[in-house]
Amino acid sequence: MKFMFSRTLAWAIILFAGLPCARAADAPQGGTGLEEIVVTAQRREETVQNVPLSITALSARVLEEKAVTNFIDYAGQVPGLAFGYTGDGSGTARTISIRGISGDGTTGFYIDETPVPDSIDPRVVDLQRIEALRGPQGTLYGARSMGGTVRLITQQPDFSRFEGWAKANGSHTQNADTPNYGIDAAVNLPLVTDLMALRLVGFAQHDGGYFQRHFLTNPADVANLPPNANPRPWAACRPPP
Repeated sequence: MKFMFSRTLAWAIILFAGLPCARAADAPQGGTGLEEIVVTAQRREETVQNVPLSITALSARVLEEKAVTNFIDYAGQVPGLAFGYTGDGSGTARTISIRGISGDGTTGFYIDETPVPDSIDPRVVDLQRIEALRGPQGTLYGARSMGGTVRLITQQPDFSRFEGWAKANGSHTQNADTPNYGIDAAVNLPLVTDLMALRLVGFAQHDGGYFQRHFLTNPADVANLPPNANPRPWAACRPPP
């Protein structure tokens, strides 16, 4: 069981001038307006209110505020989005389910315009938004989108600005021997003005274990282990004191 001391131990550190641009427009300063999100669910830019589809879009600001890092984090924000198991082995055991429709080839999963297996769980970092389209999407996204489509839209390189950001996170897992900590970062490098740019994104994450593993060097020490401990002298495991 995890107890979060803070979702982020260090808030976003701006490494270079400027902030990464996002497709989702910020809400008015007065705080009374609604955020307008521009999506490309129909291969053209339009606001989410004008898309004639059952769609949920999570903007970069929402992903930041909710501290979303993986599928479980954003699936809870999208009605009808869950996961199931195919039983095809460890490599493809997980599959995305929309409105209860699960199985091989039933839900499309895209990173930008590239289809990828829905068994993978990409790290959510430096995204413009996440779009979840419910219902058959075969016309635009192929026969593998019978139940719907999930799209992760990344931040695109900026041709004119040199910028970057980094943020750290940390937490503690009860009875773990080490804390949980990680860092996400991105940097935008314009190479040729208005023609070419490079955007680099990376992350590192460490999660503490749920128990400490003790290796016995003397086989005679097995007699001193608790009754429920692993009797193998080369890999005895027990909770920390």
